[in-house]
Amino acid sequence: MKYIEEISNKYTRRIGLLYRSILFVEDFIEDAECENVYVEPLNETLLINPVNCAGEVDNSVNHYSSIYELNVRISPVNRSFKELYMDIVKLYAEGLRPVIRSKLSLTIENRLEYFMGVTPKGVGFLLEGDVEKVRIPWVNTVLTVHTHPEEHPFPSLTDLETMVGSFTSRGIAHGIEAYTAGLIIYRVKPITLEELLFIKNIKKKNPFSYLNELGKVDSIRIAYL
Repeated sequence: MKYIEEISNKYTRRIGLLYRSILFVEDFIEDAECENVYVEPLNETLLINPVNCAGEVDNSVNHYSSIYELNVRISPVNRSFKELYMDIVKLYAEGLRPVIRSKLSLTIENRLEYFMGVTPKGVGFLLEGDVEKVRIPWVNTVLTVHTHPEEHPFPSLTDLETMVGSFTSRGIAHGIEAYTAGLIIYRVKPITLEELLFIKNIKKKNPFSYLNELGKVDSIRIAYL
C-alpha cells in the first residue's frame, strides 16, 4: 500500500465524534441497564437522556465518557441514538465520497484500487493499492471504502473478510465505489456473534448472492449511493 494523504476536515472530525458517541451509548445502555437512551451530539458534547435505568447512571457516564474521551451531559433531548449510524454514512456521502471517487478514473484506466479509512480520532487517510486488489491495513477504523475496477459495486470475498474484521472491532461501515454507483454496508446496532458467524459463512456461497445474504442480517443495512 502506498500512502497518498491524510484527510482531516469537519467531516472526518464529525464522524469520529459520532463514532465515539455510538460506542459510548452501546456500552452505557448495557452497563446502566437502560430501556433506551436519547441523544444529541452538540459540537464536542454528547447530550443524553437515559430512560428507565436500573443501574448507576452517574457512574456509567463518568466511566465511559472517560474511555471515549467525550464530554457527556444529561439533558431532555429526544433524538434516537440509532440515527447516529446513518449520520456517519451521510457524512461520508456528503464530504468524503468525492475524494475517493476522484481516484476512480485511475482505477478504471490502470485498475489500481484506492482505499480510504477514517479513525475513531476523526482522522482520515487515503492509500493506493495494487492492480485489481487492495491489501486492507489493520487499523482500527470507523468506516472503510475502496474503489473497484468493475462496472458495479458487488462485494468480493476480500470485502466480506474486511467487514467481519471491522464489525468485530465495532467499526460501522464498509463501502465500495465503482463506475456506476457506490455501495455502503453498515451496522445499525451491535452485531451479535451469531451474525458474525453468518457473515463469515456467506463466503462459501455464490459471490452474486452476497448482497442478498447480507440483507438477511438484522443488524446490517445496505445503501446505494
